[in-house]
Amino acid sequence: MDPFAHAGALADAYRAVDWSRSPVGHPSTWSPTLLQALETAWSSRFPITLIWGPELVLLYNDAYVALIGDKHPAALGERTRTVFPEAWDGIAPLLEQATRGEATWSADALIPLVRHGHLEDCYFTFSYSPVRSAAGVIEGVVDISVETTRQVVDARRLALLSELGIALSGSASATQVAQRAAEVLAGDPADLPALALRLPRSTPAAEAVDEAGAGAPALPAAPSAPWDGDRPLLEPVDGGVLAWLPVRVTGARSERGGHLVVRLPPALAADPDHLAFLALVARAVERALDAVAVLEAERRAVADERRLSEVLQHSLLTPPAQPAGVAVAVRYEPAGEQASIGGDWYDAFVLPDGDLVVAIGDVAGHDRDAAALMGQARNLLRGIAYATQAAASRVLSLLDEALEGLGLDTTATAVVARLGPPVDHDGVQGRSLRWSNAGHPPPLLLGADGRVRLLDHRSDLLLGLDPAAARADHEVLLAPGDTLVMCTDGLVEHRRQPLDVGLGRLADLLHGQQDLDVETLCDRLVAGSERHTEDDVVVLVVRVLAGQGSESAAVRRVTSRPTGSSASA
Repeated sequence: MDPFAHAGALADAYRAVDWSRSPVGHPSTWSPTLLQALETAWSSRFPITLIWGPELVLLYNDAYVALIGDKHPAALGERTRTVFPEAWDGIAPLLEQATRGEATWSADALIPLVRHGHLEDCYFTFSYSPVRSAAGVIEGVVDISVETTRQVVDARRLALLSELGIALSGSASATQVAQRAAEVLAGDPADLPALALRLPRSTPAAEAVDEAGAGAPALPAAPSAPWDGDRPLLEPVDGGVLAWLPVRVTGARSERGGHLVVRLPPALAADPDHLAFLALVARAVERALDAVAVLEAERRAVADERRLSEVLQHSLLTPPAQPAGVAVAVRYEPAGEQASIGGDWYDAFVLPDGDLVVAIGDVAGHDRDAAALMGQARNLLRGIAYATQAAASRVLSLLDEALEGLGLDTTATAVVARLGPPVDHDGVQGRSLRWSNAGHPPPLLLGADGRVRLLDHRSDLLLGLDPAAARADHEVLLAPGDTLVMCTDGLVEHRRQPLDVGLGRLADLLHGQQDLDVETLCDRLVAGSERHTEDDVVVLVVRVLAGQGSESAAVRRVTSRPTGSSASA
């Protein structure tokens, strides 16, 4: 009877072995236990190995052949130690445990194997169990195993890609992308024993990642053969294979081509899955670099906006005039993150007859469009007031007509005030202030005695709605030491604070501050307000001085970004 009749595809391999020279002897001498164990193994489609006798001889089924590769058929009937010298240190203690009668269990265990002509890192989940005869004698060991190399490697690579994505997210520069990539990729020597990430020369991080590995030669700067850089390239070199993968920066403004070069690990096959993993690493770096390029473009746009705003600032928001006997101070703080100037504006200039005109206004919006409209409205008002020397109400009416006639589609609020020369009014020295209000927050008057008065006379219709709307003038006498305070709504009004509450808080801040110079008073008002960055803020302070003296030179202070601080311009 043929003992190998049920060995299936391995029948001829079993028959070809000279069993008389094997430690297990001729099949005619095999025990019923061994024969029965072989019949069970041959009938299974799961990889099963019998490690038999004191010499631990290998016998296995057809499903096991794929696990040992080109070790078959020489492994059949051979001692286990002879077949697996590269793995012996790891499996010998387990086999010894099983031959003593104690089963083992190993999950995703690393078993190095030479099965395709080179040493590979292989992973298996397996169990060694003793095989006993009917009399209870342990004759051998059965090994039931499944290879998990693909699952282990895939999980490791997936974890690395996830860690890389998290590490690269939020990178602020190409240099930071390269540094973070280096830290993560250096943690996977099994897949990336030596690598270099070389970014485009237009990126300030070239050669930022270069991990050659201990004792490994430096990686070359370019393949030895021409490479177009459009698709991955495998290049055989002394001691292994190099994989070249393109890294492109689509947002870069000049040279775009970078690359990732990896020395492939000899213990892992350079299969399509490995190359796909490397391509995903390169793509993760590309996405991070693209995000940085977009961020840098946004930064350049912001810088351009600020430069434009500063030009507008210097051309439109000129220093206030200060005739003798008057101190003037101004603060301007814009709302937006990009534009350093918006729709709020101020002005202070002297008419041909010597009167001082001060004006404050707010064009709807706080962006570049609002700034442009603000500039036109401000210059129109200045020209009208200077040319006509008319009353404040007439100046506002003419401005309203000009806005409509010139097609400036906007609405705006404004207060225009005209401060006359020193007069003696019924024995009281002072200067006459005549003003008109087009829907703007009312001015406040800080008296020389420290008391505060809200100049909340009738407010007329805002500009841009009806050029024919009636407008009124109001008058008050400013005595020496009195201070006029004008502001835009950003100082006193926001979503959580209505205008009347904000004006009340401003009046409380002003109370008793008559001894502060106008510059310090401006700073105190801005710092003490509950302003929010969604709106511009302008504060204009005018103080009548005793005689023809001066408190300080006229100062215009404008903040170029909405930080709440002031900087001299």
